Amino acid sequence: MKRVQYEYIINTTKLILYEKISTAKGLQNWFADMVTIENDYFIFTWNKNSSTAIIKKVELSSVSIFWKDEKAKSPLKLEIFYHELTNDLALLITDYYDDDETEIKDFWDLSITKLKRIIGDVK
Repeated sequence: MKRVQYEYIINTTKLILYEKISTAKGLQNWFADMVTIENDYFIFTWNKNSSTAIIKKVELSSVSIFWKDEKAKSPLKLEIFYHELTNDLALLITDYYDDDETEIKDFWDLSITKLKRIIGDVK
């Protein structure tokens, strides 16, 4: 598996962004078709296919998603930070892929576009 990182500037507050990346309702708005919680597991559904994960959170800072069905121990990580030079609020995504980076990049670009639309960041 190869690791990739993508950084996106998000024009919102840290609290709003954290809610969108750390709750089932927030994630369902932009990341998956449906997100439910059962016995501390988050169940993500895309196109009728489901994946189960455990989510570890650092309050107002980051979310790590450990997929139950993944062999890799490295989680999908969503980190909120302020850009050092511009002081813009940003989301750093660390993800992993097997074959085609273009596919994962397209997924994140589309997902972040949805996220920005629902929080009113239309720049």
